[in-house]
Amino acid sequence: MGKECPVCQDTPSLVSYDANFGLVHKISSGVSTGLEARHKGPYFKTQRKFLDFVEDYAMDPKSIDCSNFQAGNVLRSKVKNSKLDITGVFGSICKHDIPLLFLNMTKGESLAYSAFLTEQFLKDRSEKLTVTYDIACSLASYLKKRNPDLLAKCNLAVPVFHSFAHTMSCQLNFGQRYVEFTGLCDGEGIERFWSFLRPFKKISKEMTVNNRNDLLTEALMYYSDKSIVKIGQKLKSKLEEAKQLNVKCSKELNTLLTCKNLDYFDIGT
Repeated sequence: MGKECPVCQDTPSLVSYDANFGLVHKISSGVSTGLEARHKGPYFKTQRKFLDFVEDYAMDPKSIDCSNFQAGNVLRSKVKNSKLDITGVFGSICKHDIPLLFLNMTKGESLAYSAFLTEQFLKDRSEKLTVTYDIACSLASYLKKRNPDLLAKCNLAVPVFHSFAHTMSCQLNFGQRYVEFTGLCDGEGIERFWSFLRPFKKISKEMTVNNRNDLLTEALMYYSDKSIVKIGQKLKSKLEEAKQLNVKCSKELNTLLTCKNLDYFDIGT
């Protein structure tokens, strides 16, 4: 990983996944000019390691059966990406908006990317990991078939604003507001990060692979520094929001209990 989040340190409790199909690389731009990349992968994992992993995670198109998202569909990239050797970037970010691990994509948004990153995050840790992802429901179904042990170590959730595109049963099972250990996080930190990184797509696609890697890595480092500086104020703001919400919800719950002639013990039973 890149710069360590001062709150999560090396064991983030919640990570968000997403793919960006704008950060492509053209085959015609070449691989390198003999110069090695300055940054030896603080964010981007060794691609060979992932390619070995992905052989066992061939995408099953039928697993995408919940929402109308294009996410997860390998077939959509066959024609329009024929001139690209990198079709996008798949990334992860912690709940404090610090970039974590990233992968260069060579096909559509296969579930292999999310499965691989999840496996990396769960190495050498005992506590569960909460993962927010646009198609967390499909990832859950896939891991249930392919790697149930990995699934048992995760809490999977669909981010707040994306959950409305899913079926009602999916929202109840995977909607972030119904999943434990997500608090007031919206799971959309990765989307905010993409909005920062998106302007680099015009120049990065024309660079050699090594120069592109350096550019994106330095952009990630800058975003990390900026997010770290703001962590204190953001945590203070979240605490105030949580206190206000607690007061509001307590009042509403007391009103409801009074109307139904119930008390807190009745809820527990």
